Amino acid sequence: MDATALDRLILANGRAALAADPKAAQRLDGFMYELRPPAVWNANHPAWPPARKALMELVGQESNAWVQKYWRESARNTHVRELAFTHRADFIAAVRDFAESPAGRTYFARRLADARVKAGEAMFSLDPQPQAALEKLAADARRQFEALPAADKARVKAFADDEGVWLDKYIARQSNWMAEVLALHLTDIPYKAREAWRAELDTRFAAQLPVDSKKQLLGTLELRDDAALVFRFTFPWKDAADGGRLALEFPKSHPRYAEVLALAPALARGRARVLYRDVNGVISDRP
Repeated sequence: MDATALDRLILANGRAALAADPKAAQRLDGFMYELRPPAVWNANHPAWPPARKALMELVGQESNAWVQKYWRESARNTHVRELAFTHRADFIAAVRDFAESPAGRTYFARRLADARVKAGEAMFSLDPQPQAALEKLAADARRQFEALPAADKARVKAFADDEGVWLDKYIARQSNWMAEVLALHLTDIPYKAREAWRAELDTRFAAQLPVDSKKQLLGTLELRDDAALVFRFTFPWKDAADGGRLALEFPKSHPRYAEVLALAPALARGRARVLYRDVNGVISDRP
């Protein structure tokens, strides 16, 4: 494991899979909706991009600290055990012999550098680096590989066609497992940590965020161009904080049209307002 750095390659592959997982993106959006509910904001709100960038920095700090501890106490040992238990000793000896050669060191260094660039290190990194630094490392690794003598390149090809085929299957299995572990951690971040994130983001973006009302938030009332009213609800559904949607329409001929419109006085056509209910059950557009 030391000679090949396969554990770090597996982690980089796990990060790349996590980045492409829609459920992980939903979970990160869920953290944003803990800051404010989906009825009052989403990715179209001007404060969303800077707040999400700041949130990702906080998630990165927490996930990096977690994965560093997890690596020392569990993950690396698991990778070593799986490699030892699923391959013959002569296979492992051949891999180690190749990995400790100039050709092998250059080959594995290039693989790891390319994987780190692809995955990025915004979260779950053992030694986080800026993307520009990762790209430089990868460029240097590729340059060193291309500078190998022809005999070393031939040895790399021979390894890739033989032991490398079976090693890649091990890497793929472990990478899939690691991606699941990382995704699971995102669903299990302690409430206290998330509350601390919310407090920090509230402070940093106080002037930009929607009002944080203590009333019950019901939904939004929109006045369409055809004068119809649409009362929209957004609620958690299928692992997404904004996954469920329901709309009640009130055409101008509806017997309760005027009553509904009165909830948002002077509402202009093509616009919408958020509706709240206070402790006395009174509904209005006042937060």
